[in-house]
Amino acid sequence: MTPRAAVMLNQLPTVVAVAMVLFFTFTTHPERPDDGDAWLWVGTGIIVCATAAAFTVRWETQRFIRQLLIPAANLVGLCVIAIAGHYALAGLSVLLALPYFWFAWARVVPTLTRIGAVVIPSVILHLQQRSADDGTKGLDHYFRPALIPILILAFTIAIQVVSSTVAAENRKFNEALAKSEERRALLNGILNAANVGVVVTDAGGHDVLRNRQQDAIHELVTPEDHPDPTEAELLLFGEDRVTPIPPEQRPVRRAVTGEEFDGQLIWAGPSGLQRAYSVSARTQRAADGAAAAPSRSSTTSRTSSRPSPRGTTSSPTSTTTCARR
Repeated sequence: MTPRAAVMLNQLPTVVAVAMVLFFTFTTHPERPDDGDAWLWVGTGIIVCATAAAFTVRWETQRFIRQLLIPAANLVGLCVIAIAGHYALAGLSVLLALPYFWFAWARVVPTLTRIGAVVIPSVILHLQQRSADDGTKGLDHYFRPALIPILILAFTIAIQVVSSTVAAENRKFNEALAKSEERRALLNGILNAANVGVVVTDAGGHDVLRNRQQDAIHELVTPEDHPDPTEAELLLFGEDRVTPIPPEQRPVRRAVTGEEFDGQLIWAGPSGLQRAYSVSARTQRAADGAAAAPSRSSTTSRTSSRPSPRGTTSSPTSTTTCARR
């Protein structure tokens, strides 16, 4: 998910909540004079500006800390709405949890986030109670809403714990992925430096990894009119150089099925460009014999179809390895 999409998604709960507050406020209290709702519109305007910024700013080009300006603006707007609209709806202070959830997940100044999760809702609740106090309410009336800041704090801490756990797991995954990429790059370097062709396949015989030499072999046996052939469509022929080798007798298929053999002579490539291969296969299994799937390999010695001056044939050795995962 891109930073811009993340900011937009995080802003949606606040937009929906404020829209519902406005709807229920003006539906249940249509007789409220317009000048009494001025601060309600101020708070809504702040939320609208924050939402516009969330949907229009290219957050990919901004520092991560600047994204937190959106929940900060939401917090100010929701505080104004909670004070101005408490006459119509009870529990508006709960909305203050939304920006704190954002702060908590970002894991920026976590201690300050926890303090603010208690102090700011408590101040807003005090202002709400003070504006609605007619002088007859007892002390217990001011302590009843204390559960709201406590719940906001509890949820904030829970989200911080989950966020920290997810971040730690992501770090471990990225470290493991980086090591895996390093090993893969090292393996590719070794395979490409070797004067052999290597191909790794899955259990179905589909290529997973090929080195540079094997790419050249694959290009040789690929039909010109079929750039993505199956194993059965590759230009592999028997000792007479004319009869195609049946699919079940082809080296890769035999290696994938676990068959061990030595000295299978095949001819690869189109007429006039064919090269001879002497193919062997051996089965290799994981050291523990339990968790890993068995691997099977075939080795091919490649010789040129052109005779040398002494009447012999010679060329660099090529090894093809088929691994079943």
